[in-house]
Amino acid sequence: MIELNKVYRSDAIFFMNQLSDNTIDISLTSPPYNMGKRVKKHEQSYIYNNADNMKKEEYFTWISSLIQENIRITRFYFFLNISEVQGNKGIITHIHKNFGDQLKETFIWAKTNSPSHIVPTMTSKAFEYIFCFSKDTPSSFKYNYCNFNQHNGDYVRNCLIHNIGKSKSAHKYTFDEWLPSFFIKNFSMPGNVVFDCCNGSGSTCVAAKRLGRQWLGCDIVQQYVDTSNILIENTKIIVDNPKLVNPQQSLEMW
Repeated sequence: MIELNKVYRSDAIFFMNQLSDNTIDISLTSPPYNMGKRVKKHEQSYIYNNADNMKKEEYFTWISSLIQENIRITRFYFFLNISEVQGNKGIITHIHKNFGDQLKETFIWAKTNSPSHIVPTMTSKAFEYIFCFSKDTPSSFKYNYCNFNQHNGDYVRNCLIHNIGKSKSAHKYTFDEWLPSFFIKNFSMPGNVVFDCCNGSGSTCVAAKRLGRQWLGCDIVQQYVDTSNILIENTKIIVDNPKLVNPQQSLEMW
């Protein structure tokens, strides 16, 4: 039985295979970018899992499975944060080619403080993609299920300009809470279920709880699971949400 409001230790694809269609309202994740060889050389203490050190063809197959499963289990939107690096070069073209019909919109995270590249003749990676895959009329840019309205004074852009924060957890490569908060706040409702299949430091689940949503996460590394569960437990809800259900509620499985 998979209970809501928990982070589990599990392989991402295996975990999602246990969930029925449309059991998650929105999913949001930032998977490994296949940086394994460079990371192992310069960060000896950090090896995420084999998904960060694959042959390129294997990585593309893994990413495809991850996207397919997230779309299958999600009712509304799946947001995928990814950057093109040497180990996954061509991944953006691969995603457009194989999932273009389900791609609703592309968001750009423009980093205001991107560090210099370790190779002196390579440019700094100053932006990342956040792809929005949808069952909500993906051929249209209009969001039928969302929590914002420009006529009410909301101003939601598809270019997010923000700095890179310093990691406060054992997970060295992480995004700050502001990033999942943006998507959770604008593209889900209080009480909705938010899922992150590559939970890492727990930013997505922390933001979900803080904003009065239910959450679910998984990660292959036990240390990240333990630290993120503690972090989530100590997070205070800032949105008064009477729709939150019993935290022991479980999801329907195959």
